[in-house]
Amino acid sequence: MILEKGLPCNIDAEKFLLGSIQLEGNERFVACAAVLAERDFALEKHRLIWTAMQTLDAAGRVIGRVEVANELTRLNQLESVDGLSYLISLDDGMPHIANLDSYVQIICDKSVLRQIAIAAQSLMNRALLAGDEPGNLLADAERTLALLSQRDDSRAVFMNPGGIMDGFAGGFDAFITPSRGGNGIHLPWPDVDSLVCSLQPADFMVLAARPSHGKTSAALQIALATAKAGKGVAYFSLEMSRDALIRRLISAVALVDSQKMRNGHLSADERERIRSARQEIESLPIWTPDYRGYTTPAIRRALKMLMATHEIGAVIVDHFHLLQSIGHEEDRQRYGRAADDLQRYAKEFSLPFVVLAQLNRKCEDENRAPGLSDLAETGKLEQNADIVMFAHRPELYAKNRARPELHGVAEFIVAKQRNGPVGKIDMVFLKHIQKFE
Repeated sequence: MILEKGLPCNIDAEKFLLGSIQLEGNERFVACAAVLAERDFALEKHRLIWTAMQTLDAAGRVIGRVEVANELTRLNQLESVDGLSYLISLDDGMPHIANLDSYVQIICDKSVLRQIAIAAQSLMNRALLAGDEPGNLLADAERTLALLSQRDDSRAVFMNPGGIMDGFAGGFDAFITPSRGGNGIHLPWPDVDSLVCSLQPADFMVLAARPSHGKTSAALQIALATAKAGKGVAYFSLEMSRDALIRRLISAVALVDSQKMRNGHLSADERERIRSARQEIESLPIWTPDYRGYTTPAIRRALKMLMATHEIGAVIVDHFHLLQSIGHEEDRQRYGRAADDLQRYAKEFSLPFVVLAQLNRKCEDENRAPGLSDLAETGKLEQNADIVMFAHRPELYAKNRARPELHGVAEFIVAKQRNGPVGKIDMVFLKHIQKFE
């Protein structure tokens, strides 16, 4: 079925590769299996032969013409590959081929081209039937192409420790202390920044809290510090409008009560501070789109467009649980896919991603600090994250409302750090200006 007319394939390359493995055994198979999979073969019978070889190798048995024939016979598939005569034709008279890399690459390339063609045909059929929302079709197309672009594994370059250290930008000193090498994003709170050693390229950080505990305030402080350091920030606000976001930023920079700004009851001094804050932030490279209904593939597309014209040093997604589904996904499926997508984008663009997330209410019901198990509805986010940090304000718990000694008390809890220690930093939250200190 896959070998429909017009689909790219190279049958000779597949035959040469299978014949060479059959002739020379398991070592050849292992080298090819590091890159190829069953789906990469165009002919059904070649996929069956490859799967039989895979079964033999996994069982620690020798891969050879007779062994492959016996395995196919056991599975009642020998006739499906045109019998023993076809297996004989693969390696009969074949010379030793020193390097199979070129054949592997040909098979890989043809496989990717077929997958692109099939995906494009499927998208075209769905578009012609007009049964899907255009946004869902675009998101599917983005995701499919992004996944296919990962198929460069066959061109991977392996390096030993010396090669890795010698090739690191900035030399050995920068390698052993990357947070001082100039590539990191410094967090605006020195103790927190010291604990996590700054955010490095490709870091995937989850900043989580209960609703109204200050996730967005913390994210804006990170964006402001990054932009003041001369590095652009792509800020995807899926909840607040751009206007509301910038008003909150002005309040924090001007040190003016955000509620007084909203109702207009400002003194002359406060108005002057607001004008100064405007001058301070108006040219900062904090880039926010005017659309909030984002899927993860749409974020990738928008980020590529932004990076074509501006230098970006960090990405903030506010917040994870508001990302839209693709098609008819259930929540669990949507969150798992989104967590995988965002982690992959951090690596693809080599940028730190700060992703805000919501905690479930169990920690509040039990009147305790949050833990990793409180990440709402998905363990995938915890699994994928390099850093998980909670913003905790116990004064907002219902059971603590009558405790004035907790007013303004806050904590940043680093509950997971893949490359370093965990810990807790005592903070205060200045509610009138929406700011952690």
